[in-house]
Amino acid sequence: MLAAFGASGSVPVPLTGGQGTAWRAGEIVLKPAGSRHAARWTAELYSTLSGPGFRVPRPVRADGDWVAEGWVAWQWLPGAPADWSGVSPRWGQLLTVSRAFHAALAGIPAPSWLGRNGTQWTVGDQVAWGERDPAPFLESAGERLGGQIRSLLSVLRPMDLPSQLMHGDLGGNVLFADGEPPAVIDFSPYWRPPGLAIAVAAVDALQWSGADPAILGQLTGEPELDQLLGRALVYRHVTEIIARSGGTGLDAVARTGQPVTDLVLARIHGHP
Repeated sequence: MLAAFGASGSVPVPLTGGQGTAWRAGEIVLKPAGSRHAARWTAELYSTLSGPGFRVPRPVRADGDWVAEGWVAWQWLPGAPADWSGVSPRWGQLLTVSRAFHAALAGIPAPSWLGRNGTQWTVGDQVAWGERDPAPFLESAGERLGGQIRSLLSVLRPMDLPSQLMHGDLGGNVLFADGEPPAVIDFSPYWRPPGLAIAVAAVDALQWSGADPAILGQLTGEPELDQLLGRALVYRHVTEIIARSGGTGLDAVARTGQPVTDLVLARIHGHP
């Protein structure tokens, strides 16, 4: 497989982050392809995507295809994800790169398979946007977490925001390097308003990375930010319920989610 991507002389070493399945071999990064049609579509997209203010890794072709023996390969780029604890100085940069990246995606059509894979992330997204009945997940959530989701769903309203391709997991997938534009990696495509990308990054940072709520003050220029935060939090809560189908760990999700839920509800009610 290494030979197919031109890396036969390199010794693969595991990379941290993500789902723990990526390896670096010399100047390329190897990852399991997963869905072949999705992997090929993403590689085609990233092979030409460009614009001011961001970098993307280019895919590496293997014997006329982007997939070889169930793997894909990408150009290795220097940089590291930000530490989102406290009030990170990177928030302004993340907002800027998100806007630049999504401007480059505007007008690109959604692939036919998008939203049809039934994964926990697709299901969570559909619940958050009123496209799937939340009842089965509320029954599994337990009283505290279920109550948080019900409270959030009760204050969501329709928004007049255009949808397009957007990155649904931006917070941990932007690499910052001195002297280089930020690099956007590991594209997780959704068809939603692009501002959702920064909302998901914010609720993740608040719930899991010890971010200070003051970070939201740096994002106030994002249209309908509070409604997007509410949907982002429902999305993440539902994905956790599905991932922890036996209920293990849901108490911890409810505990860490409560202050974020309270914060988002207060903002939506006009009491930030």
